[in-house]
Amino acid sequence: SKSSGLYVWKKYEFIPPYLSFIGNEDFTLKTYNTTKKWDGTLEYSTDTTTWNTWDGTEISSSDSKLYLRGTGNTKITGNSSNYRFVFAGTNSLRIYCEGNIEYLLDYETVSSGGHPTMGNYCYNNMFVGCTALATAPELPATTLADDCYNSMFYGCTALSTSPALPATTLALQCYQYMFYGCTSLTTPPELPATTLANYCYQYMFCNCTSLTSSPILPATTLANGCYGYMFSGCESLNTAPALPATTLSEYCYESMFDGCTALTTAPALPATTLANGCYGYMFYGCSLIKLSSTQTGEHQTAYRIPTSGTGTIADYALDDMFTNTGGTFTGTPEINTTYYLSTSNTVV
Repeated sequence: SKSSGLYVWKKYEFIPPYLSFIGNEDFTLKTYNTTKKWDGTLEYSTDTTTWNTWDGTEISSSDSKLYLRGTGNTKITGNSSNYRFVFAGTNSLRIYCEGNIEYLLDYETVSSGGHPTMGNYCYNNMFVGCTALATAPELPATTLADDCYNSMFYGCTALSTSPALPATTLALQCYQYMFYGCTSLTTPPELPATTLANYCYQYMFCNCTSLTSSPILPATTLANGCYGYMFSGCESLNTAPALPATTLSEYCYESMFDGCTALTTAPALPATTLANGCYGYMFYGCSLIKLSSTQTGEHQTAYRIPTSGTGTIADYALDDMFTNTGGTFTGTPEINTTYYLSTSNTVV
């Protein structure tokens, strides 16, 4: 790609230097408490020619279009939902967000091919409860900050697709609650990160009731609570990802699949040294996971923690791991003991 002035061209495609909000009808935008939290300047336009400074008070679209760009920002919202963006229209309003979210930080830096620095809580809570949001902006940053995307799309019930998340090194709670309650989301983004941070994915897809598949999770060294409740309440999820990690951390998988009533696969768990609470409540309520303490009838597939070798237990590590599942064995399993899954289950 190359830049020409403030306009970016990529393979002959013009990339406009602003974030676009396109509605199916006219709409208004304000911050929840009508004040700004960004630490630089945001400007708005309805024609991409005339730009005005925005202070967080209500502004209106024209021809169902509104454009934003920023200068000198390291954050747009902050650590409170009081600074979230609020769109208003009729009950049928849909907002289609197009473009790179980084244009809100500093559009000149992005137009020159750079990535503006993100501060902690950069986009935290930005679209919380925005039931009109139908498409999300691009999130191309590879250097993240603590809580940067925390709860960003929480409760966005019209959002059916997710933006790419290319970062391979994560930050504290960076994706926590990110898509919580996005009930129209069917496919998750790829998650290539191999260096995790505490609570980075915690509750990320919780209650995404239309989600049917899970992303590959390649990390082999985990962080505290990193996958905790990640897919809890995803009642359409039928396949689990492989979990290759051999170095665990406290509560890393806690309640990861809690309430996934369509789940029929169970990941192999190779780690031999367990951590406090690491597998606690992991498959709680997964009624199609059917485990038996004996190899008999339909229960023929061996399932053991750890997969092989001699494991070392930790406090609460296996508590209620299979409580309210569908087999003849439920509750808390024993380490270094072979159980048997139903032939209707698979191990990944």
